[in-house]
Amino acid sequence: MRKHIRFFVVIVLASLLGSINIGCVVHSYYGINGFALDSKTGKPIQGAAVVVVNYAHYSSLGGASYGPDDAIEASTDSDGKFILSKKFFWGLEPNHSYYQMYIFEPNYEFVSFSDESGANGLYRADGSPILSIASTIQGRAYEFRLSRLETESQKKNNAENVWIHEFTPIAEKFPNFMKLVNAERHKYGISDVFLWNN
Repeated sequence: MRKHIRFFVVIVLASLLGSINIGCVVHSYYGINGFALDSKTGKPIQGAAVVVVNYAHYSSLGGASYGPDDAIEASTDSDGKFILSKKFFWGLEPNHSYYQMYIFEPNYEFVSFSDESGANGLYRADGSPILSIASTIQGRAYEFRLSRLETESQKKNNAENVWIHEFTPIAEKFPNFMKLVNAERHKYGISDVFLWNN
C-alpha cells in the first residue's frame, strides 16, 4: 500500500513540476555540421575555425535582456567539414534565444552570421550564396562558400575587420579561434580583437 502511495505522490509531483516555470530550463540549438568551401573552385577549406555562441533571454524584476551564456568551437578537416556536437545551454525562456556564428580562415573572407532575424542564409550583392542552410533530422547543415583573398592588403583588411561582440569569459571557450584570428592580426601589426568585460 505504501509503495502505491509513494508512486502516486511521485506522479503528482512530476505533473506539477512539469506545469510550473521554475525559472531555468534547458535550451539547445540544433546539432550543427557543415562544410567550408572555396566559392570559385568548390574545393574544401581546411583549418577554418568555426564558433557558435548561444544568446539566452533573461527575465527579471528589472526587465528582460539578452546575453551570451555558452559557446562551442570546431575546425574544418581536410574535407572542409566541421561538426559541432549538440550541446545544452541554460537560460530563461529558450524560445527567445538565438545564436551567433563565426568562421575564420586567414586566406578567406571572415563571416559572421546570426539567426536572430530568422534568416536562412547569407548572400552577396550578385545573389550568389555565402551561406546556405538545410534542416536535417540531426539538426542543421551549413555550407559556407567563402571568397579567397588574393592580396596582402585584402588579408590585412579582413583580419582588421574581424569583430567578436562577446564577453571575455565566453570568448575563453573558443581559444583556437581567438588564437588564429589574433595571430593574423599581429602579422599586420594589429592589436588583439576587442572583447567586452562583463
